[in-house]
Amino acid sequence: MSIAEQFIGSWELEGFVSAQSGGATSHPLGDRPEGILTYTGDGVMSVHLLAQPGRSETKMADYTGYYGSFTIDEARAVISHHVEGASVEGLGGTVQERSYRFHENKLELSAVGSRNMLKLTWTRR
Repeated sequence: MSIAEQFIGSWELEGFVSAQSGGATSHPLGDRPEGILTYTGDGVMSVHLLAQPGRSETKMADYTGYYGSFTIDEARAVISHHVEGASVEGLGGTVQERSYRFHENKLELSAVGSRNMLKLTWTRR
């Protein structure tokens, strides 16, 4: 099975952790956030993240979602989300790069920000 084929399908959010450069961690959407991430065989993606009610630890919105297309750079182990529309102002028209790693029926996506690293763990549905 190719790398691209491994992405295809729907994934349920298992965890969302933000790690600061000093080692401190937080859960931006609470301890039990919900979410779904979908990749289709024709290159379309969609993601929806929902904070645990009343438990968001940051200024992130209780709901964040976006959709668009995706490309994969296997040499760098990076998937790029080409955002066409989003619930967050300014996110549309951007490219969101995520490092990826598969482990059993799980997909880990990581993004490095200016002050932290976000790690989302997804389980195949």
